[in-house]
Amino acid sequence: IKEITIESNINNINEEYINFLENIYNIRLSLGIQTFNEKSLSIINRHTDKRDIINALKLINKSSLENISLDFICGLPLNSENQIRDDILFSLDLLAKTKHISLYYLELTEYLKKKWKYLIPSDDESVIYYKKASDTLEGLGFKRYEISNYSISNYHSIHNSNYWLMKDYIGIGVSASGCYDNSRYNNIKILKSYFDFIDNNNLPIKENEYLDIETRKKEFIFLSLRTAKGINIHKYNNYFNEVFYNKYYEIINNNKEYFNISNDYLSIKKSYFDYADEISILLF
Repeated sequence: IKEITIESNINNINEEYINFLENIYNIRLSLGIQTFNEKSLSIINRHTDKRDIINALKLINKSSLENISLDFICGLPLNSENQIRDDILFSLDLLAKTKHISLYYLELTEYLKKKWKYLIPSDDESVIYYKKASDTLEGLGFKRYEISNYSISNYHSIHNSNYWLMKDYIGIGVSASGCYDNSRYNNIKILKSYFDFIDNNNLPIKENEYLDIETRKKEFIFLSLRTAKGINIHKYNNYFNEVFYNKYYEIINNNKEYFNISNDYLSIKKSYFDYADEISILLF
């Protein structure tokens, strides 16, 4: 096994838990910090104190754990221009051996957009705030290898990379999701029902979606263009038995200001990376 990622809540980090993790071979610990702004955390219903985050990072820093990823969210209520940049720098001061950072934009329902209308930065402001944090990470040696993910060399998230490359993955356990043999499935979310299915020798699957060839093509394009490398042209041609550039030449040529184009890869230029989802849709 190359990598085992455990996503943990800040409030679960204690010496006993850390000692347990230290005994797992190739363990990777992922922590959702989001921000050190306690007012922001309270508004989004995260019951974490700044002191709890600091203590957790200090405990991890004293441990033998090395492969650590931290998550942050840009555009939270009460975010200021330098908030996320400063949050990241503060975290790295406490836990310098961090190898991976995930930096996300806040995604909101229409209800929350209205509820927090006067608390959240505008979309344009969020882009500026994100760029400051992103530039800071790259200046510290974290390479942006996917829209929301940064790592130092050789510490890409293996399981996330598999999703973006459209590789199969198996979801085991309550609420787990998997994708295997062109079928994406979600397991039952209620523990008792899950075990009832198992006891009756049935797969505990709640939903199962067959991914037809056109859906796979769209997802291959969409997910690949979220990565720094972009679409592997040869893999596309082999997977789908058609020549990518023959099919999409006109669209790409009409929008070539957005793309880096080569025989091997089609990727989105760094200056347009924050708009990758919108650009991807041009190819659908």
